[in-house]
Amino acid sequence: QAIGSRFGKMRKIMAPRPHGGYDDEKSHLHVHDTLSSWYQGLSELANEALEAIEDLKGTAPKAGAKADDLRWEDKQAARRLELLPEPEREAMHRLRQRARRKPEEVELRAGLELLSKWAQNVKWPVQALPSMGFEADLDGAEEEAASDVVLDWCKLGFRSSNSPETELRSLLALDNLTYFCEKYPAEAEKMCKDSLFPMAFASICLTKSLAWYQSFSAKAGHVDLQEPLLDQMQVLSFAKLCVEGEAFSELLSCGLMRMHAMWCEAGGRADIKTLVKRTMAVVDEVLRSAPLEGTSDFKAILSSSP
Repeated sequence: QAIGSRFGKMRKIMAPRPHGGYDDEKSHLHVHDTLSSWYQGLSELANEALEAIEDLKGTAPKAGAKADDLRWEDKQAARRLELLPEPEREAMHRLRQRARRKPEEVELRAGLELLSKWAQNVKWPVQALPSMGFEADLDGAEEEAASDVVLDWCKLGFRSSNSPETELRSLLALDNLTYFCEKYPAEAEKMCKDSLFPMAFASICLTKSLAWYQSFSAKAGHVDLQEPLLDQMQVLSFAKLCVEGEAFSELLSCGLMRMHAMWCEAGGRADIKTLVKRTMAVVDEVLRSAPLEGTSDFKAILSSSP
C-alpha cells in the first residue's frame, strides 16, 4: 500500500503541465530532486518488504528440539497475522488471544450457566433424567424437560460428569460451544439426545485444530494437513468476516455438524480424533476454494467430499 501510494504521487509529479513542460531550470531541478527523493523512498520500502518476506520464511530450528519447534512455529503464525490490514489484524488477534487464554472463573461460570440453561430445555428421555441429576415424573411420559441444574455433563459430551471446567482449556473453546448451543439448539439436542455424539469433546478438539489452521496457535491438534491456511488473500477474506461477526464460531459450527454426520454414517462408533482429521480436510478444501464473501460459504462444509 505504501509503495502504491508513492507511485501515485510520482505519476502526479510527472504528469504534463498545461503549458507543455518545465520552462525554467528551477522547476526542472525541483522535479528532479522530488523524483529522486521518491525513488529513494521506494527503494527503501522495497528493501523492507523483501526483508520482511525473508524474515517470514525464517529458518526452522533443527529437528529434535520440540520446544524450539513450537516457539518458532508460533512466531511465524503471529507474523502471518501482522500482514493483515489493521481492522482484520485486530479481529484475528482477539481470536488468537482467546484461543491461548484459559477462561477466568467468572467467564467459565457464565458459559457453563448458558449450557445448563440450554440443557434444561432439552426433552431428555425419561430414563436418562436420573443420570442427568434431574427429578423425573415417571407417570407414563416418554420425555420430560429438565428443570434443575445439569449434574452429569457427560450427556453434553464432556468426558467428566461433574467438572467440565477441566476440559475447557481455552476461552475460544467455551465461546464456540455456547455459540453452537444457542445458534443451533435443535442440532445440538439431536447430537446429545439421539445419537450420543460427544458434542462438547468434539467441539473442543475441533476448536484446537481450527485455531492452528488460522494461525492462532502453533499446536496443530488432530490434523493431517501439512500446513495451515497460508493463502494470504483467503486469510484476509476470512479475517474480514471476523470483523463483521462470529465467523470463527460459525466455521466451527459447520465443522461440528459435518463431524456429527460422519459419526452417524459410521454407526456411532467412529473415533473423534479421526473425525476431526477428516473434517479438517473438508474445511481446508472449502476455505481454499470458496470466495468467502459471507459465512454462508461455510455451509459447503456440510456437503463437500472429504
